Amino acid sequence: SISRGLHMLAEEGRIGLPMALCPTCCRTGAGRLRVIFIRNPVARLQSFFNGYWFPRNGHTLPPYAHATPFETWVELILGPGAGNSTLFEASDLDHVAPALRAELPAAGEGSPHVIFSIEDVDASLRRVERALCRRPFHHCTPLPAFPSPAKDAKRAPPEPPARVADLIRSFYRHDLAALAAAAAEDANE
Repeated sequence: SISRGLHMLAEEGRIGLPMALCPTCCRTGAGRLRVIFIRNPVARLQSFFNGYWFPRNGHTLPPYAHATPFETWVELILGPGAGNSTLFEASDLDHVAPALRAELPAAGEGSPHVIFSIEDVDASLRRVERALCRRPFHHCTPLPAFPSPAKDAKRAPPEPPARVADLIRSFYRHDLAALAAAAAEDANE
């Protein structure tokens, strides 16, 4: 607001602009490249389940005679009644939510974006560098080093049984489509 700008001038000797006038406004993302970090959904679910949820809450799972605890958990947390379940907190549901809730526009349509695959940091960095070098950014300098993932992060997780794999593919369909489009873009470069 203008009053905040005047306050900053009087108190701190700086001129504060209203957010709407910020040249690289964070609120709208104007002048920014949108980088969307996406992880393989199976790896993401297994990591959250094994590293956090099961050690703390595994005792609350219903009997799982027909499946492993992980398979039962996936069916419950990605199923239609997960939001009404007493098994899961809102933070659990946030943690497993897809990165994308809708299909992204094709490259070149609308706001610029890049998919950053956690499982393939090198290709993702090249993708970000290519996008930054194109219009409207024209920033053609190498990016700083990015931390490498753990050695086993590149290893593909084991494929779950068909019913669980189908549920994961359906729930994360937009994330998977974006990862496939990024891989296709890399193949064409």
